[in-house]
Amino acid sequence: MTGISIHMFFTVGLLYLAGVGALVRNWQYLQLAVAVPCVVYVLYWWVIPESPRWLLTQGRLEEAEEIVQRIAKVNGVKVKGNLIVGEKNDIPKGEKIWHVFGYCVLFIRALILFFNWIVIAMDYYGVTMHIGNLGGDFYLNQFILAIVEFPAKISTMVLLNRIGRQKLHFLIMIIGGAALLCTIFPVLYGKEGKAYFHLFRISTINYIYIFATKLSSLTLVLSIIGKMGSAAAFGVIYIYTAELYPTVVRNGAMGTSSCVARFGGMAAPYIASTSDYVSGKFGQALPLVIFGGSSVMAGILTLFLPETLHRKLPETIQDGIEFGKKKHDISTFDVTLETSKPSGVYNSSYEAAEL
Repeated sequence: MTGISIHMFFTVGLLYLAGVGALVRNWQYLQLAVAVPCVVYVLYWWVIPESPRWLLTQGRLEEAEEIVQRIAKVNGVKVKGNLIVGEKNDIPKGEKIWHVFGYCVLFIRALILFFNWIVIAMDYYGVTMHIGNLGGDFYLNQFILAIVEFPAKISTMVLLNRIGRQKLHFLIMIIGGAALLCTIFPVLYGKEGKAYFHLFRISTINYIYIFATKLSSLTLVLSIIGKMGSAAAFGVIYIYTAELYPTVVRNGAMGTSSCVARFGGMAAPYIASTSDYVSGKFGQALPLVIFGGSSVMAGILTLFLPETLHRKLPETIQDGIEFGKKKHDISTFDVTLETSKPSGVYNSSYEAAEL
């Protein structure tokens, strides 16, 4: 949950940017207004502690013990004695991220995750960039696209542990993608500034009428739904990716995935500007159709990934290969029952203290 709530501060930054952009029209002053607050991050060096697990892999047990004890104290967890120092610590041998690509199961899983990262980043930034082509006040539209991220993140936090990572991510990508795909209908068949009706046949005897007052309004609403989908997907994909990769490559895998997502970010402005090269109404709808189609495809591919909710997460490469198979699919509840005392770095006491 913490991983998703942190993303809300990114949304606060978007709201800040939209507000400052509306007030400060000089690009140089705007750059200063965005860059100067980043100086505060220098203080993080003295505020944020080091990762205990990283310290363990470096053999710095005393430092890791101190941090874990502090975490337990803050969380109100009572621990007797040391959790790390003096215990038998079975630290898995570290692996490189490219070792994952040597196994078919992990390789396919990595490709699906990489594609999802690319699509999410492309949709997230692309819809934001394309909003200027939809008419209306640019800064107001940016503000709306930013503020809708709050309900997207909150709903994700509520549903993540209820319906699971895979199902939630699939629904988010499909709903967001379908909304973006549907923008082609008001763009192609709507009439700007005039009310219009469009007829959809549900069955041989039932019909439904959809009424819209303006082309730009309906397209904006569908774009907002698409943006909410990509914003919510960003919250899920970080957690889902971290849980799917084995512990020995998790840090490298997360960094690689985030790096791969930048390809989607780089492609976003070019796709958003395709309306400059394709004339007519179809050219205006084309960017959102590309974003929507990619989102639907990424969502469908998610169904080939295993669920991680209430599962014992993989620690080694072999665990990653076996993860998702029924004979290896052990629930965290079973693991808790089997673990009666500290037996290593990843025992239940350590995890309870860390959480």
